[in-house]
Amino acid sequence: MLSQTRPDGLKSDISSPEYQTTRIANFETTKWVLEATITEIIKRPDGDFYCVIEGKTGARTVIEAPDPELCVGSHYLKEIKKVRKLLDDKFHPTGQPVKVNIKVKLTGLGFFGYQGKTATGEKTNGARLMPVLDVRVSG
Repeated sequence: MLSQTRPDGLKSDISSPEYQTTRIANFETTKWVLEATITEIIKRPDGDFYCVIEGKTGARTVIEAPDPELCVGSHYLKEIKKVRKLLDDKFHPTGQPVKVNIKVKLTGLGFFGYQGKTATGEKTNGARLMPVLDVRVSG
């Protein structure tokens, strides 16, 4: 996922008008399944649950579980509600980041979000899962 090529015209703050109402094929139209460790969770001001995840290699990215109230009409609303309930019941996210360490298997749609930087200062491609459609706790 982290090796996907970000489209040239997609600004790092994702404000490019041509990408506001469409998904970018094939990355954003594929259901991805990942095994990772959730290391942090926070409830963002927009209502999304934002989780930092880390893979076996130590590579990091994020997943987002959107506020179901903002997803009315989505054909994934049932899955979004289920994921939100699971994360809310397990972690009770607030506006303050909470450190966690839980291995999970995740299913979600790819999404190019805001570009961050790696620990060495390189720009990331901004790849993440949003929305998350399933979370299975491992072990």
